[in-house]
Amino acid sequence: MAKKFSLVLLCLTVSLLPLIAFTGCGAVTEVPETKIFDEIGMSETLAEFLDACPDRTSQTRTAAPDGEDGEKKAADWLQTRLSGFMPEGSVKRQSFDQTTTYGDAFSSQNIIASVRGGVGSSRPRIVIGTHYDNRYSTVAVSGNSRYVYFNGTNAEGAMDNATGVATLVKLAEYLSAEEVSSQMSVDVDFVFYGMGEIDYAGSGRYITELTANGRQSLLLAINIDRLGGDRIMTYFDEAPTAHGEFILNVAEEAGFGGYVAEPAANQADYASRMLDDLPYTPPYLVSDAGRYYGNFGICAMTSAADSGFFIGDRETSGSENISGTSADTLDGLKRVNGDYAKQMAVAAETIALSVTKDGFADALNASKAAGRGYAWATFPLVGYITVAVLALGALVPIVVIVRKYERKYSEMPDPKKNVKVAVFGMDYEQPKDDDVFLDIKSVDPFEDFDGDDDADDGQEDK
Repeated sequence: MAKKFSLVLLCLTVSLLPLIAFTGCGAVTEVPETKIFDEIGMSETLAEFLDACPDRTSQTRTAAPDGEDGEKKAADWLQTRLSGFMPEGSVKRQSFDQTTTYGDAFSSQNIIASVRGGVGSSRPRIVIGTHYDNRYSTVAVSGNSRYVYFNGTNAEGAMDNATGVATLVKLAEYLSAEEVSSQMSVDVDFVFYGMGEIDYAGSGRYITELTANGRQSLLLAINIDRLGGDRIMTYFDEAPTAHGEFILNVAEEAGFGGYVAEPAANQADYASRMLDDLPYTPPYLVSDAGRYYGNFGICAMTSAADSGFFIGDRETSGSENISGTSADTLDGLKRVNGDYAKQMAVAAETIALSVTKDGFADALNASKAAGRGYAWATFPLVGYITVAVLALGALVPIVVIVRKYERKYSEMPDPKKNVKVAVFGMDYEQPKDDDVFLDIKSVDPFEDFDGDDDADDGQEDK
């Protein structure tokens, strides 16, 4: 009995190992202390933004007549707030129209605030971005309420993605100060993306409207999304990068090691994006960061909350998921993670310390020189080669199995034949491989008619 119980216990332990691995990383992690940013400033900015702009839904021209566009009102708030501390003329609105595959026309806008660094004469450019729209209201496809781009939550989207917005506002305020920007070896665009909930249109438009020189000088895109989980995850590329190592070392030196980390191995790749006509989705590219993959360096920063890639984060492993639901409010965020503002401060400080640290631009240039990890995987020819290799791999075991059974059944007797009578001769028959014919026309009916079984026994016919 004891042996049976031990065997059952062992089997249960082995079967639960994957679950333990997934949920173990969801344990509450203590938020490290920060020196530049504080939770009070973060929480106040977040509350102010949510109070002024609860409905930030991107609406079609039909669904949102002039004056009723929640996303536009949020863009107005951001432009006013940024203009209050940014250098004069450095804040602009990038308006654009987006037509979807369903024929719906959206009017949207990005808010861009630019800061020039003070170190070096030929500085690379980075973009630090976050989407500011939400899913407060339902957006119907082509005006048909039965088909929607997404169902409205009637929640202001505190986690998705007001935390990212507030963090970026405070970060822009800090880095735009002359005493800080003078230490930077890069120029920075702070971009608040519109229409991020629908095809990441804002980040896509920012890239397409870059000039040739702008694309050449842009070396890194940092994306902040969905803060408020148990820790901060940073994704850089599928292969190690110089800028990724630089940022993680900065986090370690600041005392954030272990709290600011790269994704673990327990990720599930559910969704996919099309890159160069091939489906490919590295972790955390189901966000605005995905627009930059393959052409620019990436730092996607998120708490992994409500992410399909992480089953073990605090939000998804707990009793309640709030991102993308009617509970995605400030009260809901406080209930799920009371340290949300501290986490926002850690994210902002990690970026600020990296951008102002000596050697940052060198790390970006080193990453560019090394190329993008696994970008080759999106080259169309690789797809054909992969299919050919897989087909060959599948063919080999099939050939082995066929040969095995050929040897096994090579001595089997021939299958039964179908015996048929050719009454009028073979000229009138159409024999098949398994047919045996008795040709009556070619046989003498009186040849052996003596009543015995011999054809020619010397007896006289009767």
